Amino acid sequence: MTQTNNRFFDEIGRLMNDAAGAAQGDALASAIDRARDAIVAALATIERATRETTGAVKAIGNRGGVAG
Repeated sequence: MTQTNNRFFDEIGRLMNDAAGAAQGDALASAIDRARDAIVAALATIERATRETTGAVKAIGNRGGVAG
């Protein structure tokens, strides 16, 4: 590629490069937002232990296991 000393073309090239960088940054931010939303949605569907369940398991552990 040839190199020029024309300030006009240098400025146009700089503007195009800045615009491409901004578009890439926007695309990355958008992808991160979509990934975060997907993770939050997936975590919302997971059944989590309640305090009562956690306390019961802890009590069983403190007793030394389940008699049976």
